[in-house]
Order: sequence, then structure tokens, then C-alpha cells
Amino acid sequence: MSSAKIVITVAFQRKDPNKVGLDSLESFFRADVGNVLKQFPDAQAERWQPSRLDPNALRFMSLEMYGKSKDRPSPHRFVLVDSGDGFFSVTLTAETRDELRREEYDRFFNSLRLK
Repeated sequence: MSSAKIVITVAFQRKDPNKVGLDSLESFFRADVGNVLKQFPDAQAERWQPSRLDPNALRFMSLEMYGKSKDRPSPHRFVLVDSGDGFFSVTLTAETRDELRREEYDRFFNSLRLK
């Protein structure tokens, strides 16, 4: 991992209506972003959404985050998807923000589906 230029991670977290941060997509999103900001207080965030991912067909939230200084945090785009019983987190981390804008990565995020 230390020499990778691009990393894609997919994780699942089961919903728990009795725990703040695990009870709704919005709460999970705030907790996830809060964890990054706790670790990297100077991290920057920009609105970002996959170009063709339909919010009417898939309940999700997305964001691009990066650091003011190199690797603080590494540039990444992520989509959090509400699957009903939990949340999928799909993150693409790259060396540079320019790398995040490659067309094949947009196609990757646009292909996300629940089956």
C-alpha cells in the first residue's frame, strides 16, 4: 500500500438505529467526515458527485477530500451508499487531485449499484 498510486476500498457498516453515527446515511456521513477532520484538522472538502450516478435510483452521499500539504490526507473521493440494512463506503484514493479526475474513475463511480 505504501507504494500504490491508486487505491480503491469498499467497506460495509451495518446500521444501528440506537447509535448516533450509525442510524442514518446523513449521520454516518457526518461521522465519517468528522473522523477524517479529527485526524487531519486542516483537511479540505469539496462537493463532488459522480457525473451520472442518479440520486433518485440510489440513496448516497459523496465528497472529495484532500490536504493542504502533501499526503494530509491523500486526495480521495468517496461515496457512501445506503443499502437499507447498512452503508457501503467506496473510496478512491490517489496521489494527486488531478488523478482523481480521470474519466475511468468517473465511470467506476457511475457504475455503483445495489443488487
